[in-house]
Amino acid sequence: MFKENQPRFETQEKDTYKTMFLAQFKQLARDVTIAGLIAIGGISAYENYFSQVSKSKASSELSAADLIELKQNVEYILDEHPKEVISLFELREDIIEERNSEPPAFKGFEDSEIGKDLPQELWNEVNYPKNSIDRTTDEVEFVTTGLKADESYNLQNDEASGMTFYEKSKIILAKSSSTEGLSDFKEIADTYDATFAHEWGHKNDWFGQENLSTVERLEFFAEVSRAFDREGAVLKNGYVNRINNPDKKLEKFYKVVEWWAELTQAYMMFPENFEKGCPEEFQLVDKWVKKLDPNFDPVESVAKRAAIKAKYAK
Repeated sequence: MFKENQPRFETQEKDTYKTMFLAQFKQLARDVTIAGLIAIGGISAYENYFSQVSKSKASSELSAADLIELKQNVEYILDEHPKEVISLFELREDIIEERNSEPPAFKGFEDSEIGKDLPQELWNEVNYPKNSIDRTTDEVEFVTTGLKADESYNLQNDEASGMTFYEKSKIILAKSSSTEGLSDFKEIADTYDATFAHEWGHKNDWFGQENLSTVERLEFFAEVSRAFDREGAVLKNGYVNRINNPDKKLEKFYKVVEWWAELTQAYMMFPENFEKGCPEEFQLVDKWVKKLDPNFDPVESVAKRAAIKAKYAK
């Protein structure tokens, strides 16, 4: 399944870690999607958009070289993705009003296989970067009814085990076939943990992360999209590759969005093998996570969450 990616790894050690990492990822991979992402308005003309961004407070102190890079990023996004997508980048100033820095509220998990207390211990500022959870997510809800993937994805199996709502600052996890047949509590908890990590990735991408300026978010999206284009980039098969849309630019946009969430899931679930086997992708996630939380350690987070899950498994 991942055979096409092997030429990127030059040493046997990398091959070993990549195999371990991909095996772990394949085991945990779930069909997870987002809802309500594309509420596209009018098309922003490139000249007008770049003029606004380059004159905004967010870019008032940019050097000439930075402005050239900004222009290149905007041009790249408009060339590779639907022009409507650019209108989703709200113009923001460098100084952004801080959100309420309260931890997310949890709702409905008493009806889940993992109970109401475990999620609150797992998904908080102790185990996740503070600036990427307290300031981006207000509520995490569990629902027993099934979720359906975005129709625009055209997935044959349209079941979704999680959704992210940007405008509501909300993540929803759902009872799904992902945990059917699992009897081991740790495996069930790992499945929920992996689904949350994927949705957390959406909530902290170039649209969801509210603590980045417009210039930074344009750079973020362009950098991830270019990395997705790179020959040999991992995790493009499976779920991401099954996304299909008649508009191929829109299809690529959806794929880049989901690919980023798959990378963040890997970063939060098995960072050591991810880093050793897929260093380019690991460094991409690490860069943007540590943009706001420079001291975050994903390996430490995995250890802490494993201990919590083990406590509840007894």
